[in-house]
Amino acid sequence: PGIFYSYASTAESSINAPSDDGSSSSVQPPTPFLFFGNKYQQIYVNNNGFLTFSQSSSQYDPDSFPAFKNQDTIAGLWTDLDNREKGLVYYRQYTNGSILQRATQDINSYFSNLTFNASWVFTATWNKVAYYNLTSTAGYDTVNSNYYFVIPGSNSGSSITNLNSSSNVNVPGRWAFRVDGGPKPIAASPFDPCYSYTILDQSWRSVYNTTFYPYLNCDYNFNFVGWYRFLLDGQNAQMTEQCIPVYHCGSYVSLHLDGGHPTIADGVVNRKTCVFWNNICCNAEIIPIRVKACLGGYYVYELVQPTPYCSAYCAEVSSFTTLAEPGIFYSYGPMVENTINAPSDDGSSSSVQLPTPFLFFGNKHQQIYVNNNGFLTFSQSSSQYDPDSFPAFKNQDIIAGLWTDLDNREKGQIYYRQYTNGSILQKATQDINSGNYSFILMNYAGIAATEHPVEAGYDTVNSSNYFVIPGSNNGSSITKLNTSSNVNVPGRWAFRVDGESKPIAENTIGLQMKLISYLDITNMGHEDILEKVRQNLIKKGLPDNIQMKLRKLQKIKP
Repeated sequence: PGIFYSYASTAESSINAPSDDGSSSSVQPPTPFLFFGNKYQQIYVNNNGFLTFSQSSSQYDPDSFPAFKNQDTIAGLWTDLDNREKGLVYYRQYTNGSILQRATQDINSYFSNLTFNASWVFTATWNKVAYYNLTSTAGYDTVNSNYYFVIPGSNSGSSITNLNSSSNVNVPGRWAFRVDGGPKPIAASPFDPCYSYTILDQSWRSVYNTTFYPYLNCDYNFNFVGWYRFLLDGQNAQMTEQCIPVYHCGSYVSLHLDGGHPTIADGVVNRKTCVFWNNICCNAEIIPIRVKACLGGYYVYELVQPTPYCSAYCAEVSSFTTLAEPGIFYSYGPMVENTINAPSDDGSSSSVQLPTPFLFFGNKHQQIYVNNNGFLTFSQSSSQYDPDSFPAFKNQDIIAGLWTDLDNREKGQIYYRQYTNGSILQKATQDINSGNYSFILMNYAGIAATEHPVEAGYDTVNSSNYFVIPGSNNGSSITKLNTSSNVNVPGRWAFRVDGESKPIAENTIGLQMKLISYLDITNMGHEDILEKVRQNLIKKGLPDNIQMKLRKLQKIKP
């Protein structure tokens, strides 16, 4: 993964022996490690996902920080792991080379007030290790808990799947802390609801839920106390700001947020929730609540019990991020040098003239149109809001970042920029690392689900070459685009697109498949099966103009 330092086990790595609740031997760093005033000459890598310094530990049930114990602990993800069953636990020290350079660059970017130069890096990796369904903790704790931190959501088994998208340093999946400060007792911190909340992970609260079997859900039956965070099937969610009709969100009427969500800088704000009634968006059940935006890209809400109607707080998958510039994005955010599309339903940019021709599967294009509905064209702009289903076999070349019915009159901005020098070119060269070719990179952050048709990928004239990003043509699956990839960088898809369209020789490939029904591939629907197989073969490296035909089907089991 892109954010990992030296991810794979190598000859230079030390591997912990398979042992339930085992540990490494004492690891001697070349220089003392300063951890909140204590200098340590040794480290223990414990199999259950945490580091200790004074001695190894076989404890599999994690402490709840603050633990007020007599030890310093760093917990990557402390839970009951078992490397006898599966996976590896390994570690490595670095005193020179590219890893130190990378660490120096990363730390200085996160802590800009420092002039930091890494002289030693220690990495510990728990790779695909089996674990039991017990409690977990990620963060750190010190002697007597003078200093401690719990990564939000890490102490909830249903939420740890979100750790790869949360952050405190604008890089999804990464948390960074400065830990050299002396062990001075700290004053009691003011209460922060971002680190003290109850999770509401109830799929029936979704804005797209129109069922209420076997009964309506009424939040006046729920005793709300304190602060809450919404999830939907484990995905980060937020209270909707949409006016929702009756019989949605598993209830009779749905409560939505009026006044919009706050920013990090706003702190705790007062808002009201209300219901859509008689074609008026905020007509009844006006209830005051409080909201806060949190580092890590989520909101928390101080909810109250609604009365007297049968109503429920309504949620949708969140597109909120605290990342001013997501790690995989190039130059993210409107700047003076950017050109911004005018607010217009189904509008487009004017013709964008390129300094050199862009080679797209044999066609050289001198201009690009940035269409408001999430796709690029070359010969002319397009107001089409209902996306084509690739292959479309049309007379145009298309690059679809996420083609769907967007409207920048309501919210958001669409902008573009060209670079012919500077750090962006260096970054692109490093990411692509090839010669005079054409590539497209598609980067995805948080995307809310939609019921409208949607598509991401590319298509060429007559569909000689095309590709659909898996899951992008399903409105309920596009929320996962920020974690999928074909280049091992979550949220990024990269394609080489300079090649001319040439027919390839016919080849026969034997595949072993398990089908729910034999008819799935013998009736007229077998084209869908073959297309799914074709897309998987392209992901494994076959040319994207490969064509598949069913030559022979043998039924080997009844």
